[in-house]
Amino acid sequence: MLFAKDFKPTSLNKGGLTALLIYICVSICFFGIPVIFDPARLHIGYFSDPAMMMWYLEWWPHAIANHLNPFITHAVWPRTGYNLTWATSMPAVAIAMAPITCALGPVVAYNVASLIAPALSAWTAFLLCRHMIRNFVSALAGGFIYGFSPYEVAHVIGGHPVLTFNFVAPLCVLLVILLVENRMPPRRFALGLASALTLQCLISTEVFATMTLFGAAALVLGIIMIRETRPRLIGAVWATGLAYILAGLLLAPFWYYAFVKGSPPKDPVFPARLFSADLLSFVIPGHFLLVQPLTATAIASRFTGNIWENGSYLSIPLVLVAGIWLWSHRHDPSARMLCILLIIVSVAALGPVLQVERRALVMLPWAFVERLPLIRHALPVRLANYDFLILAVIFASWLSEPNFPFKKVFVGATMVALLPVPAIFLPRSTYATPAFFEDGLYRNYLRPNDNVLIIPFGRRGPSMAWQAESSMYFRMPGGHLSTTPAEFRRWPIVNALVNSLPLPDPGKQLRAFNSAYGIDDIIVVDNAKGSARELAASLGIRPIKVGGVSLYRLGQDYSPRSSAQDLERFQLDTADAWFRYMLCAGQRFIAKGGDLATLDPRKAYKLGLLNYSGWSDDLDFLVAGLPHNAYNGLWVGPGPAGTIAVGVPASGIAARALAAKYGSDAVSILYPYPTPYDDHVEPDDIMRFMLMDLRPAAFRHCGADSTKAALTTAR
Repeated sequence: MLFAKDFKPTSLNKGGLTALLIYICVSICFFGIPVIFDPARLHIGYFSDPAMMMWYLEWWPHAIANHLNPFITHAVWPRTGYNLTWATSMPAVAIAMAPITCALGPVVAYNVASLIAPALSAWTAFLLCRHMIRNFVSALAGGFIYGFSPYEVAHVIGGHPVLTFNFVAPLCVLLVILLVENRMPPRRFALGLASALTLQCLISTEVFATMTLFGAAALVLGIIMIRETRPRLIGAVWATGLAYILAGLLLAPFWYYAFVKGSPPKDPVFPARLFSADLLSFVIPGHFLLVQPLTATAIASRFTGNIWENGSYLSIPLVLVAGIWLWSHRHDPSARMLCILLIIVSVAALGPVLQVERRALVMLPWAFVERLPLIRHALPVRLANYDFLILAVIFASWLSEPNFPFKKVFVGATMVALLPVPAIFLPRSTYATPAFFEDGLYRNYLRPNDNVLIIPFGRRGPSMAWQAESSMYFRMPGGHLSTTPAEFRRWPIVNALVNSLPLPDPGKQLRAFNSAYGIDDIIVVDNAKGSARELAASLGIRPIKVGGVSLYRLGQDYSPRSSAQDLERFQLDTADAWFRYMLCAGQRFIAKGGDLATLDPRKAYKLGLLNYSGWSDDLDFLVAGLPHNAYNGLWVGPGPAGTIAVGVPASGIAARALAAKYGSDAVSILYPYPTPYDDHVEPDDIMRFMLMDLRPAAFRHCGADSTKAALTTAR
C-alpha cells in the first residue's frame, strides 16, 4: 500500500493549487474572520504568547538588516543577553514573513502566518495522500484531518505558529517514499531531505527532534515488516544519514550558538508528566471543538497541561474508521506497520505515566525515553501530531476504497467531530495598546536604544508586541522569551513585577535593580493591574502623564549602585515576608472554619485572603513554572499528617535563614524541592523552590492580627 508497484507517476501539482486554495479558505473561515477586517489591531490567539511570536517575527529581519547577531538578543534582558537557539524563535518563519513584517508590521505578519500555517500543513499532507492514493477528494480529506486536527487548532488559537507550521513531516515521508519507489535519485533525495530538516530545525527544534525519533521508528518497522522493500529501505537509511550530515553542516552556526555559546537547559522546560495526553483525551473533545457532549468540558478541564496543549482528541468516528480499515487490511504488511506505529505514537503521547483525569496509574515507556538528552525536553502530548498524520493517510486510503456500507455517515461523523469552534464565536483578541506606543509618541520622549522597564512586565502584558511594533526602538530589562534568565530570577523584584507581589522596602529594591541593569525609564500603563503599578510610585519621582501611560525618567545618577550584599538582604527579607504572608493566609483560612485539605493559593485568593497575583492551584505546575514566572511561586496547602505546607522561591542563603526560623515547627523541609534540605550544603544566591510542612504551632509567627501582620511585613 505504501509503496505501490502499479502506481503510475503523476504530477504532484495535479490539483495541488486547488487543494491549497481550499485549505486557505477553510483556515480563514475557521480562524480569520474576526481579524481580516482589522489585521493590524486584532490578532489570532490569546494572552502573552502571540506578543512573543510577533516579537520573533520582527527580531530576525531587524537583526539581519542591522548587522546584529540574530542568535543572541540584547533587546530584552540587555546586560546578560538571551540565547534564542533555546527559545521558540522560529527563524525560518520570521525570515519567510519578513516582507510582510517590514511592509505592514509584525501584527499583520503574525496573523498571516497563523492563517497560512494550517493550510500549508494540510496541503503537504494532501500531497502525501495524493501520491499514495490517487483520489483527489480522499487526499483532500486526509489533508484536512492533519492540517486542521485538534492539535493544530489548539495551537493556532493558542498563538503558537512555531508548532502550527507543521508541513515538513509529510514532506519528509513523501521524500522517503519517492526514494524507495526509485522515483528520486539518492543524491537528490539527500539534498531535498537535508533542506527539509534544516527548515524544520529553524522552525522548531522540538519538532525536529521528535520527527527524527519517530521517523527512525518508522524506518526500523518498515525494514522489519515489509520484506519486498527491505533492501530499498536499508538504502534509505544510509541516504537519510547523509541528509542529516548535510543538514548538520547547513545548521553549523545554529549549533555553535546552541552548544558552544549556549547550553541545553539542565531540566526540561516543563516536566513531561504535566504535559502528557490523558487516556480519555483521545475520545473526549477539548475546549475548542464544536461538538461537545454534555460532560466533555468538565472532564477535559481535569486533564493535565493547559487548554492549548490538549490537542490529542482523535474522535471516536476517526478511531472507528482507522480500526475498520486496519482490520480489513490486516494481512498487508504496510497496514500492520501503520497500526504498530500508531500504537507507539499514542503510547508515547501518554507520557511517562498513564493518567486518567490526573490520576497516575502505571509507568509507561516514555519514562525511560525522557532520560535521554535533548529529547527529554519534548512535551509528550505534542506527539499526538504524528497520530494525525498516520490517521490522515489511513482515512484517505479508506475513503478511496469503494463499496463500504454507511461510508457517507462515517465521513460526515468524522468531519463534524473534528470541526473546531469558529473563531468568530470566540472572544475577539487584541492588545489594549496605549496611544504612547500606538501613535508613536514614545519617539518624542525616549531616546533610541533606551532601556525601558514597562509595567505590565514580561509575560503579564504585551510589551514584547509594543517593542516589536516600534522596530526595536527601545530595549527592555525583561520580557517573555520562554524562560526568565537565572541572573534575573535572583532578584525578588522581578517576581514582584511579573506577578504583582508586595515587597518589603520596594523603593530600595527597585532602585537597586535599576542601577544593576542600567534602566533609563519606567513606563506604567494606566490600565495595568495589581500592585506592580505601585512600585514605580515608590521611587518618589513625579511622572509624566502622556498617551495612556505614566513615564518615570530616572536619569543616569538617580539610582545608587547596588552590591552583592544588597541583593542578599533583599532575598532574605523578601523570602521571609512571602513565607509569613502565605503562612498567615493559611492561618486565617483555618480560623474561618476552612477545611485544610481543600486549601490552595487560588482558593485563598478567591476568599480574599491573598492579594491579586499569579496564583496556582497545582503545586507541581507552580514549581515547574518558576523558570518562566508563569506563577508567582508562593504556595500554601495541606501537608501530611495535619500539617500546613508553605512554599516560596528562595536562594540558598534565604533558605538557610527560613530553616533556622521555622525549622523547630517543621515536620519536613524540602529544598530544592522535592529534595530533603541539607543545612551542610554551602548556600548560594540561586533561586529554587522551598517547601516546609509545618505544625499548627507555627501560626504563632502570625500574631493576634495575622491579616495586618502579614500584609504589613510583605509591603
